[in-house]
Amino acid sequence: MAITTFYGKAFDIPFIKHEMGIGFNQIHFDVCFLLRRLQIKGGLKKIEKRFGISRGALEDLDGYSAVLLWKKFKQTKEKEYLETLLAYNNEDVINLEFLLHQAYNLLIEKEQVFTPPLEFSKKKVTNPFQASKRVVKEILGRRTNLYR
Repeated sequence: MAITTFYGKAFDIPFIKHEMGIGFNQIHFDVCFLLRRLQIKGGLKKIEKRFGISRGALEDLDGYSAVLLWKKFKQTKEKEYLETLLAYNNEDVINLEFLLHQAYNLLIEKEQVFTPPLEFSKKKVTNPFQASKRVVKEILGRRTNLYR
C-alpha cells in the first residue's frame, strides 16, 4: 500500500501522528518534493494551474480557507460548511493522481532512465461532494477581510 500527498511529509503525516497517534509505514510519494527535484515550486494550487488543472467553483480557495471552513462547521454544525470542505479536500485527492504521474514521467525524462513513461488514462472523476456557492463566497470574503 502507498499514499500520495502534497507536502505531507512535512505537515500532514507529522500532524496525524501527533494528534491522532496513527503511524504510517507505507510507501509515501510526496509530490511536492518530487516536483521540487524538477525545479517546479510553489503551493499545490499554483502547480495545478501550471499543469492546466482547474478547480472550478473552488478555484480561489486555499489551505487557509479549509481551516476557516472547518472552524465554521465546528461552530455552526451546518452541513454546507462540511460539504464545501470535503469538496475542496477531494479536489486535492483527485488532482494528486495526475500530478504524481506527471512528476514520475518528468523525472524519468530528466534522469534519462530507460524506463517507459507511465500512461495516464484520462478518466472523468466526479467529486462526490458539492461546494456551496454561498459558503465559498463567505469564506473568500472572510479571508480577504483578514488582509485589509
